[in-house]
Amino acid sequence: MIISVIILKVNVGLCATLLSTLLILLGANEKKAIANMPCGLVMLSGVSVLINVVIQLGGIDLLAKGLAKLMTENTAPIILSMAAGLL
Repeated sequence: MIISVIILKVNVGLCATLLSTLLILLGANEKKAIANMPCGLVMLSGVSVLINVVIQLGGIDLLAKGLAKLMTENTAPIILSMAAGLL
């Protein structure tokens, strides 16, 4: 997969999907594979998907517009700190 992505410039998501489908069809045990994955990698994948969905649905723009209405020069650091902590 790494070689095909770097050298052949194949899309990472497409390559991963195709290779995982191929491995499942060849009889790989997906439950054992997922159980052996580090928890951080699974969480990173989930967060990446969630952020991508939020971006596609326009959530970031909505958040930016809402914060722009609330902020003044004095409240900007406080609001941005709270938003960063929340995220």
